Amino acid sequence: AMTASSAVLGALIQKTKTGLGQQIFVPLHDSMYQGMGGNLIRHSKRNEGRQVSHPAVGRVYKCKDGKWLNINMSHPRFLEPFLKSIDRFEWFKELSDVEKLLSDSEHLSIWKEKFDSIWKNKTSKEWEDKMGEIGVPGSVSRTIEEWIKEDQAFISGAIVDIEDPNFGKMKQPGKLVQNIEKEGVTCLIQTHL
Repeated sequence: AMTASSAVLGALIQKTKTGLGQQIFVPLHDSMYQGMGGNLIRHSKRNEGRQVSHPAVGRVYKCKDGKWLNINMSHPRFLEPFLKSIDRFEWFKELSDVEKLLSDSEHLSIWKEKFDSIWKNKTSKEWEDKMGEIGVPGSVSRTIEEWIKEDQAFISGAIVDIEDPNFGKMKQPGKLVQNIEKEGVTCLIQTHL
């Protein structure tokens, strides 16, 4: 919602000016940045930048291909469909009892090990695709070099190719809000810098 809000604002401004409707999309990179951004920011009232998460379900997991998957599954609305998708819905009740997990370190350790082992049977890309299919936030942790090679980086406008007079052809962040013509209709598309 936070990511889409600037796109909605841009669309409303454009509609006010032109009277035309707008098409809005939020790229995967932009939406996952909101989920991962907490890890990058230190808040003055927190000892660390991360938001409080589920005691047994982590934020990043190493997959079959050795790459890492960043997930946001601490809320039951994401945990439930995930467990159903891996045929482990019977785990939901125990994983929902956070007080019991926090009061018994051995029990918590067992659940952490179970969750660690889940991710080793698929590649990070396979997991990313599965998470997208079931509506659970999850994204491969890509290096900048990997990200700028992704089609989505260019389709979304988050990365653009430019011809710099000093450095030649190079990639750089796109505009926060782009005003493009598509089939005769002006559209504002939000991307991140």
